[in-house]
Amino acid sequence: MLFAAALGLLAAAPAHAKSADGHTYSNPEYHRTEFRVKLVEYDSIKELRQVAKEYGLKREEVYYSLVRRRPEINAFALLKNSGEICEIHILNLTIRYQAEWLGHELAHCIGGRWHE
Repeated sequence: MLFAAALGLLAAAPAHAKSADGHTYSNPEYHRTEFRVKLVEYDSIKELRQVAKEYGLKREEVYYSLVRRRPEINAFALLKNSGEICEIHILNLTIRYQAEWLGHELAHCIGGRWHE
């Protein structure tokens, strides 16, 4: 599935603007405009964080919570098949809908590592 509308919105936003999650989109590794997205949903944040740990992701390297003022993983993205597929790992959207998490991870699909 291509997110053409989301990609268009991201392209239209100024690169220096801070988003709701407190990050600024800057210094992307690359710029992908075509890929498939696979959404992997979890029923608990505990389960999501365990899978992130199994992939070798460390909370200190992934996301700093502006609410809790500490590092934590709320979602993550993985590129697979030479970047043709981007897996977005997130809580089940019916359990907790956080549009900024989904958009943040989609931005990683587009630009790779782009924040500190």
